[in-house]
Amino acid sequence: MELTPLVPAYGAQDGTLEINTDISEASAIEIEKHLERLFGYYHYEQVTLKINSPGGAVIGLEHILECVERWRTAGRSVQTLAMFRAASAAAMLMALGEVGSRTAHRNTSLLYHHARVGSNAYTLTSGVADKLAAVLKVVDQGLVQRLVNHCNQGFGGGLGLAVEGAVRCQMLHTQGLEIAQDLGVSEERRPLKWLKPVVRMWADCQARQTLAPYTKHLSTRMEEDASMDLREAWALGLLDRVKGVPRLEARLAVVPVQTAVQAPAQQRPRLASL
Repeated sequence: MELTPLVPAYGAQDGTLEINTDISEASAIEIEKHLERLFGYYHYEQVTLKINSPGGAVIGLEHILECVERWRTAGRSVQTLAMFRAASAAAMLMALGEVGSRTAHRNTSLLYHHARVGSNAYTLTSGVADKLAAVLKVVDQGLVQRLVNHCNQGFGGGLGLAVEGAVRCQMLHTQGLEIAQDLGVSEERRPLKWLKPVVRMWADCQARQTLAPYTKHLSTRMEEDASMDLREAWALGLLDRVKGVPRLEARLAVVPVQTAVQAPAQQRPRLASL
């Protein structure tokens, strides 16, 4: 059964917009129109984006994020819920939802990766390829920096983010088997191979009083172009809750400190495809 691309719903207290399509210029414009109706006409204070998307173009993502930021500036809340799949630009959209609200289902598939050339690309000369690689590198840096800045602000500053990440990692270490059982994962008597590097990264952030290790870790992880375990996304501060998993349903130790750990300066992402 084919899903309707965009499905708005109008609740008593808040609205929702279900996104069952790729992130493109056209879908971004339609999402903007729906948000205008939900916030501007129905005057909802909060709207949840229910995301089920394979991703798409950075230009579409950028347009959606600019629209979301306008409504946030007006005091409205845009929360996010990843449904069956949130990949690429759609995973970025989920992670850039209101910190504390970013939710997934137990079986949601998440994929983060760097920008790349679309499938309709043709053979390139070496000079054009080099220029394209340079442009994509700037796009990649901008997207990662946007994530870092968003999490930095959402957790009350770099120290709050680093402490929260460390607490989440500790919980995954001490209650890993119970969490795996809640997720329906059967082989989890083995250690999570990604957990120790994340623990070291958060410790490094606190010791050096900078989020540079976090920025580098996210960039390196995206280079892998591989699906991300929901627990890993949670440990990295890209996800706040997993439905049906009580231990992964709430933020644990947010510290509202703005000064101790600083994020690098923001960079603007540019046109590319994810």
